[in-house]
Amino acid sequence: MQPDQHAPVILVVDDNQEIREALSDFLALEGFDVRTAVDGAAALHDLQRNGLPDLVLLDLKMPGMDGYEFLRRRSLDALVQHLPVMVVTANSVERSIPYPVSGVFCKPVDLELLIGAIRREVARSARGPSSGAAPMRH
Repeated sequence: MQPDQHAPVILVVDDNQEIREALSDFLALEGFDVRTAVDGAAALHDLQRNGLPDLVLLDLKMPGMDGYEFLRRRSLDALVQHLPVMVVTANSVERSIPYPVSGVFCKPVDLELLIGAIRREVARSARGPSSGAAPMRH
């Protein structure tokens, strides 16, 4: 990386501490700056306090504010509605996600597939607005 470039920032949102730490460690080893949040409310607070990351990895089922509510609130805020989000969930998505996401991965997640998707999404987002491509499901 050139000195004037920053490492892409990923916000990992998951109520499970072990999963948060494992994803954070993996992403840090892959060259990303990582922030974490325990639920959707903490993630929104992080966005207000620290600015927008390049991408959010979001669990759906969490106590407090779940991932669906985070996505709903994101859709209502013009400043964050285009923030790329990839869902990483332990449960099969029993209902379709009513908000745009960049990908859906089921736990246990294949880390090679995930890192490839993250790199593609970060690169695409750096190039400009979405082309309207459908989300990937893994």
